Amino acid sequence: MTDPTDDGLQEDDLVWPILTDLRNCLEQKLTEFGGPDLCEVTIIPGDQLILDFGADSDCGGMAWVRFVTAFASTQFPIPDQTPNCFTRLAAQIEVGVMRAAPSPEDRFMPSAEEEFNASRLAASDFRAMLSAIQCCMRERKDTTQHVLDAYSPLGPEGTLVGGTFALYVGRK
Repeated sequence: MTDPTDDGLQEDDLVWPILTDLRNCLEQKLTEFGGPDLCEVTIIPGDQLILDFGADSDCGGMAWVRFVTAFASTQFPIPDQTPNCFTRLAAQIEVGVMRAAPSPEDRFMPSAEEEFNASRLAASDFRAMLSAIQCCMRERKDTTQHVLDAYSPLGPEGTLVGGTFALYVGRK
């Protein structure tokens, strides 16, 4: 198999290194925080998340990082209304985790214990994501500025619940 990083492709030097580092930090922190193993911890392309891996009942869900958008920004992280060729770029990155949610079986609602355990795991994932972002960005403090935006719960989406953080990054 050919090494995909040795194909002559010129990679982005702002967003791509952060995406790969965040993916690695996220995988490490989710493991450290002790939740069930995930089907996938990956970098997702595109503007929509497809939760196929996370919906598999034989795994513990999925985690991802995703490049959301890029924009010119003179006063980071505020987008410029009139960018010029000297304006620096900033980008938004999404960091997320989705796990199996308690769901009604045979017309019975999930028990209070199932809801409690799912909420506890979601809170642990929230903290693992935050820790991953903080650790990853701390290592880049000399070259990259960042602003952590809100955490947003997601779901239930089919049989999954979880949440995402929005992270804005730019060069100093």
